[in-house]
Amino acid sequence: MNSGMDKSKKLLQDSTHSPGLMGVYTTQIKNFSNNEAYFLQSVGNLTALVIEHKRIEEVLKESEDRFRMISASAQDAIIMLDNDERISYWNDAAEKIFDYSREEVIKEQIHKLIIPEKLREAHLNGFERFKETGQGHIIGKRVEVSAIRKDGREFPIELSLSAVKIKGKWNAIGMIRDITERIKSEKRLHAQHAVTHILSVSATFKEASVKILQAICESLDWGFGAIWLHHCQDDVLRCAELWHVPDIEVSEFKEKTNEIAFASGIGLPGRVWASGKATWITDVVHDSNFPRSSDALKAGLHAALGFPVVINEEVIGILEFFSQNTEEPDNDLLNMMSAIGRQIASFIKRKQIEEELRISHKMSSIGRLSANVFHEILNPVNIISAHTQLLLMKTAKGSKTAEDLKSIQDEIDRIVNITDNFFKVSKKEETEAGEVAINGLLEEALSLIKPELILKGIKLITKFKKDLPTVMAHGDDLRQVFLNLITNAVEAMPEGGMLIVKTRNVSPPAWRGARGWELRARKRMPPNVEEILSKSPLKIQAAVLKVRISIRYLSLSSAPGRTWLELASASVKYIVS
Repeated sequence: MNSGMDKSKKLLQDSTHSPGLMGVYTTQIKNFSNNEAYFLQSVGNLTALVIEHKRIEEVLKESEDRFRMISASAQDAIIMLDNDERISYWNDAAEKIFDYSREEVIKEQIHKLIIPEKLREAHLNGFERFKETGQGHIIGKRVEVSAIRKDGREFPIELSLSAVKIKGKWNAIGMIRDITERIKSEKRLHAQHAVTHILSVSATFKEASVKILQAICESLDWGFGAIWLHHCQDDVLRCAELWHVPDIEVSEFKEKTNEIAFASGIGLPGRVWASGKATWITDVVHDSNFPRSSDALKAGLHAALGFPVVINEEVIGILEFFSQNTEEPDNDLLNMMSAIGRQIASFIKRKQIEEELRISHKMSSIGRLSANVFHEILNPVNIISAHTQLLLMKTAKGSKTAEDLKSIQDEIDRIVNITDNFFKVSKKEETEAGEVAINGLLEEALSLIKPELILKGIKLITKFKKDLPTVMAHGDDLRQVFLNLITNAVEAMPEGGMLIVKTRNVSPPAWRGARGWELRARKRMPPNVEEILSKSPLKIQAAVLKVRISIRYLSLSSAPGRTWLELASASVKYIVS
């Protein structure tokens, strides 16, 4: 019995990886024969195989459970394809990324579901090679391509492919990550950097404007962009610049954009203007406050956003962009665009300051060069003043001659003040502004030009608003400005006409800054005035007046080629101190 048991124990030990013991007991004392020992050995071997198979099953089950848990918790899609390009595995992340359930895709060919039409031919050709060799130009690599969701939307993915042989046939395992947010962030960062670079190398906003539109459209995949500027004379927004990608047909929408003008609150530009904040429209085609909706539909434009450029609490311009897709509001993108608007505003303000400094230095140089000249001028002026005062003393008060002498003395005093200002500029001295009555200054300026109006047959009509608020400015400077404007108007009417000068109160919207005043001038000119002006060497400078207290000079400017008729409707808009 003992020898038989020893043999059985040895056989069981030799046939398994782990030592085990199988015992056979009889009710009688006996020795096991060789046949019996062989039989017991076979039973031991079979038992060992059953135990090993069970152990392998448990290991496989544990491995499968571990893979299933890892796959289920993975943020990346894990997809397995058999040798016929049919899907054999589809994890939870794949369901979330592509919107297909596992039941919808198993045993379906993958190119029919998630591969864009433009990539299918290349994919199928590559898979034919993979079936035979397990090789391909993207096997073992990480690439960025496009895929499509169940609803047909295309989006960017990062794909990593590997090959595995199962039952003698090559299968593919793909790891897929949705990189939409990453690509979006990269594009937005690129847009910001592009705008920064454009502004850094541009001398003016006009030079930079179209480049900014193009950079933003190309960086963010938006098809159309436009810049709207505020026109003071009719208080509306008009398109100044626009840009669109070359492969879309937008001729009618472009024409409409160039023609239309927006008041506050009307259309996308008007809404941004009224609120002073960035605004988003999901689909302009179905927006009730979008006058260009029919033209946008023809151009295939849908989502839109606009943001303001604000300087000193006043919206001076609007930038708007259009997408060929319907897009839900994106607060991050709106915030980024608002930041670009502030960046543009900062650029414009910086250029304004640079221009002011340039002119200030120029004026200072002129003042220094002219100081000696004006010093010499004052000598004869003082003599004229003395003789005028003597004549006034000898002339009867209230007479016409006395009034004329008083006007001469007033102009002498103004010459003295002007020369004093040149001295102050040359010495970089500052003078305090005072409260100025606009109507009074206009009356003084008009009184000096009345004789010329009579001689040229120009009828003067004044419509001054009573109780105008005073403004803080330099009276002599403003009087000189008004006189220059009126003189320009008179010189533009050599054959007579009508000069109308009006003043009125101005109450801008709260977000556009403090209360101000304006002067508008109109006149009736002869029919051939356009021809007269086009041939005349006269340089009319009007449109916008700013009294810069800090550097003590006046700026008058207008767009090249504009006639006085066009300038007159703008004339002087807001006196800024």
